[in-house]
Amino acid sequence: MNCPKLSEELTVLEAQELIKIMRFLKYFLLLIIISSCKPTKDITRSTNLDTERLNAKQVIRKVSKSKSKFRSFQSKLKIKLNNKGKSKSYSANIRIIKDKAIWLSSTAGIVRVLITKDSLFYYNKLQKNYLKSSFSNIDEILGLKLSYETIESLLISEPVEKINKSDFNDSFNSKGDPYIFNWSIISNSSQINKNVFEGSYFINSNNFKINQYSFKIKQGRNNFNLYELSYFDFIDIDNMTFPSKIKLYKTNFEVQNSEQENLVTLKLDNYEGVLMDQINLEFKSIKLNNKFKLPFKIPGDYKKILIDVQ
Repeated sequence: MNCPKLSEELTVLEAQELIKIMRFLKYFLLLIIISSCKPTKDITRSTNLDTERLNAKQVIRKVSKSKSKFRSFQSKLKIKLNNKGKSKSYSANIRIIKDKAIWLSSTAGIVRVLITKDSLFYYNKLQKNYLKSSFSNIDEILGLKLSYETIESLLISEPVEKINKSDFNDSFNSKGDPYIFNWSIISNSSQINKNVFEGSYFINSNNFKINQYSFKIKQGRNNFNLYELSYFDFIDIDNMTFPSKIKLYKTNFEVQNSEQENLVTLKLDNYEGVLMDQINLEFKSIKLNNKFKLPFKIPGDYKKILIDVQ
């Protein structure tokens, strides 16, 4: 027997949770404003040095050659949200027209997102509201220099900024270790305190795609938030390499011990951390260079909403 009311309530809850994905994207976007003078992860190093390790110039050349050259990308997407120990999963579809547009649609098209070269669009069929904002407006609200190129690069595991030889970090020089580059992209005229941000990105020594973006933002003298965007299970399609899994973590570290229930705790140096938020993305049935449309039309009676990432 069908239960329309129950079905409608479940769909509303699903849409509301998907909105949290949009809010959580602020962590995703913070990646482009960090700088660093040392890596944030204490990775154990081997004493077996690799004399065939590449220098910074060679690594940059390899990274450039590894960039994907597809015309279009489409995939089914499994999304799992973990917020303070509570987990929920969703399904969606993603389509990308290289260097032009990114389209994301939840099941049955209840929530849709369209990202173009200069703007971001969003609508929710159940709440009958929509968002339309230029990247320049997002910059004013969030204080981030966001671009379409940045979002596309993050999705396909490629650098979001030009890699500089001067940012090369040779702390790891054993066979199989990732190549590390520190971030230093905050301009001298910026009002942002450079001492607040520390970050780096790790380049896979086999396929020269990004293995991980990692950065921390200091909240005070004794605590900081650590953000990690990691890529897993790389697959080769038409002589191009793509990650099939992406994990985004936010962990709060404090000197004092935490005894909160149902929370994952981690340790880093003298700090103890609590995993606050996590998003897992899994791409399934990836297809390249097919022709498709990006259906997106905002009804005239929908209410415009402001960007809400609080």
